[in-house]
Amino acid sequence: MTAYSPRALPSVVKDAAWVLFGQVSGRGTLFLAGAAVAWALGAGAFADFSYLALTSATLMTVSSIGAGTAITRYVATRPGAAAIDESSRIAASCLIGLLGGGATLILIAALPSVVVPKAVAYLRVPLIIALGAQLAGNLTVSVLAGERRFASTAFANLAAGLLLISLAALSILLRSRELVIWAIPLSQLAFFVLTARASIGFLLADFKLVRTRDVVSAMPSVLRFALPMFVTSLLATTGPWVIGLQLVSYDKAEFAAYSAGLQWFSLVLVMPGALTSAYLPRVFRDYRLSGSGETRRPESTVYGNAKLAVAIAASTAVIVLLLGNALIQFHGQVLRGHWGVFAAFVLAAVLVAPTNPLGNGLAARNGQGTWMCLTGIWWAALLSFARLQPVDTALSAGVDFCLAYSILLLLTLGTTRLAASRGPHRRSASTSARIGE
Repeated sequence: MTAYSPRALPSVVKDAAWVLFGQVSGRGTLFLAGAAVAWALGAGAFADFSYLALTSATLMTVSSIGAGTAITRYVATRPGAAAIDESSRIAASCLIGLLGGGATLILIAALPSVVVPKAVAYLRVPLIIALGAQLAGNLTVSVLAGERRFASTAFANLAAGLLLISLAALSILLRSRELVIWAIPLSQLAFFVLTARASIGFLLADFKLVRTRDVVSAMPSVLRFALPMFVTSLLATTGPWVIGLQLVSYDKAEFAAYSAGLQWFSLVLVMPGALTSAYLPRVFRDYRLSGSGETRRPESTVYGNAKLAVAIAASTAVIVLLLGNALIQFHGQVLRGHWGVFAAFVLAAVLVAPTNPLGNGLAARNGQGTWMCLTGIWWAALLSFARLQPVDTALSAGVDFCLAYSILLLLTLGTTRLAASRGPHRRSASTSARIGE
């Protein structure tokens, strides 16, 4: 089955290339900075660095209430919809994200012990700054994704990544663990400023079309889409976070190895993630136009994305595992003697690669509730396995990931095939209005 029409494929490849450049710049510099910190300053400094990166990303997902995905959807489908209606939904999505983010920041400032363990209480202020920057950056980068301005995001990632590397290098030269903890928040601030500059023109022009009452009336329809996507993202990010909290309270060295494993997990997913990000606005658009004769069957786009993603991830995993003994040295003492941790997280990444495109397809055909339920089963499996076989080492955490992601892959594939077998997606006008389309 063809992944995308031949005429559109060069555009997909170009967008994927820009996303890949941005992912490599962002995740790659995070990986290199973390590895350098681990090598030069030890497991304690690396644990602080990793805690800030993991926790700020997790709390950003929790706080944004699905606003980022909603913004991308409404910006991507805006050319085929009533401009004023879509502008109201975009504004409502931004407002939802700002309200959720503001509430979380106030919670951390007022009741830090709820979110920040006593063992790392000194990271509260850097965490607040990093989280605030990520929340704002999530809104601006979602606009750019909907507009398919992936180049602007890529250059922002590059600039923020270079700043992160520079701060990490300076921390190592000065032997300063205090400076290390500011590398994440300052680089996130830089990313927000650059993406805000790139998206401000669109936002100002779009918001001129809306009135306050239009934004308020649009919020229920936005929430019907955003809330299930929010819960899905919440489950996907809090699972690893909960496992990490267990390890950081038990043994910082095991948490450091776990964090290094997660970095390799993310690195294997860089190219599949870039491809899926490039396909996302097209998937939303194709399902909107399905049945109109203007596009190919949208399932072909989804399946093509999934097949390419798993092929790329599997190829990357083979190369990485063959070079494993050498690559482990990037994290200094953190992963030495932990080849099994390295292999488990690389395998888990291969299992994840096709599930994200399939999940996007379910969400695009208004099956976001189904995708949420499948992710909930994965989350329950991940934490249930951790309870049955206590996660007290990074290796047990990696095995837990593989088992839970195997279940998610099988369930998502089966559900997607069932949905596709029911024929092209159809919606009545009343249904479209009800779901905010």
